[in-house]
Amino acid sequence: MSIQVAPSSGSGVPTGDVSLLTNLETTQQGATSFTLNAGSVSSTWDGLPGGTYQVHAHYPGDGTFGSSDSTPTTVTVSPEGSTTALSVFAFDTHGNLIPFSTQPYGNPLYLRADVSGLSGHGVASGTVIFTDNGGMISFAPFNINNDGTATTAQGVFTIPAGQQSILAHYNGDAGFNASDSAAVPITVTKALTTVVLTPSSSVSQGTPVTLVANIATSSSGLGPSGTVTFLSGGTPIPTAGNPVLAEPFNGNGNIQNGTFVAAQGLARLNTVLPVGQNVITAQYSGDSNYTGSVSAAITVNVQADFVFAATAPSITIASPGGSGTAMLTVTGQPGYGGTINFSAASCAGLPRESACSFSPASVTSSGSTTLTISTTAAHSARLEGPAGWTTGLGATLAGIFLLGKKSRRRNRSRFLSLIAVACLITIASCGGGSGGGGGGGNKDPGTSACTSTVTVTATSGTLTHTTALTLTIQ
Repeated sequence: MSIQVAPSSGSGVPTGDVSLLTNLETTQQGATSFTLNAGSVSSTWDGLPGGTYQVHAHYPGDGTFGSSDSTPTTVTVSPEGSTTALSVFAFDTHGNLIPFSTQPYGNPLYLRADVSGLSGHGVASGTVIFTDNGGMISFAPFNINNDGTATTAQGVFTIPAGQQSILAHYNGDAGFNASDSAAVPITVTKALTTVVLTPSSSVSQGTPVTLVANIATSSSGLGPSGTVTFLSGGTPIPTAGNPVLAEPFNGNGNIQNGTFVAAQGLARLNTVLPVGQNVITAQYSGDSNYTGSVSAAITVNVQADFVFAATAPSITIASPGGSGTAMLTVTGQPGYGGTINFSAASCAGLPRESACSFSPASVTSSGSTTLTISTTAAHSARLEGPAGWTTGLGATLAGIFLLGKKSRRRNRSRFLSLIAVACLITIASCGGGSGGGGGGGNKDPGTSACTSTVTVTATSGTLTHTTALTLTIQ
């Protein structure tokens, strides 16, 4: 450049410095100044990065002459070459950056690319792409900051296991050509897994069991995939020819609230196990990023069961005082050898003044028993106490009377409630019945004519089954 400062009128020679400025604010810091020699200066300057600029000279003035500016001149600078330096770091347990060494899949890596121009002037802008064996590590490029640096701010969790070659590619801008870093070789090992198998329980024969294998890992990468084989006593449980997939259910591992969240996988199998103690294990096959593993064994105890049923759905008794029977069968499934004891307590829902019995009173493994339901006919009832009251009812009402007399106001409500209870005592169940008979005598109505449902329960250990019969008393 050649710059000359002259007075606009009169004589004299301007002194001091003159500056070279551009129209771009970002390059003001690169503007330079020169000292006038006899009012002029000729020099060179290489401080402008690539781009097109409006360049002018500015004279700030001295003690004699005021300031002035030259007419702008258009200057175009071609982009210069750039260099990109790649650094690979890992994180320690406190989140601090440390030099990378071999580590398992899913542990975060921190990548940094520093871009600079060959001239040393200006700051690169634009984006950087990080690749792994030629494939993009992220779906989007990383922006360069004001220092010419691009980083994976929170780390990268998905570098696959194996020998990898990491490279940073700078895309260039108006002032700097694109460039690639030297490749950085790294080794990522497979992440360890553990299999936790549930549930451990006891079920009855024929009951479906859902086996769940949780493939756990400390990796924060993509969740484990592959297959899980469930085994009983070391033999694979049939799955109709379809492998049980260990599908990721926690998505990708990531950072949540500053904490590394590990990925996990899950496999389920619904199956029916044979009678006895089934020792179950789950074997995870592993995949390209995860090692295989085998769960600790669990025991699922399958109890042999029995079927309990009535040969007829109902019992009909011609009149109160009669009885009726029904045959009940116990069919033990393979392996069942328990004993079922029957008693009057085995029946529920019997009408008033009726009872049940069984012959035989117990069945072992398989067999049958005859259920007999006996009813009571109406009959004379012995009366005790004044005014024809029965002993039990008379005592009840007498107590109510005394209670009400002792404190009528305070116990009035309680008194009325007890009277209601006493009245209910006289109501016959299953259709009801009157307490009086013909000729003015007092009778127990016995079992009323009615229809009810009688439930019989068969219990063997923890196994319980019921059967219901319709009882009709005509």
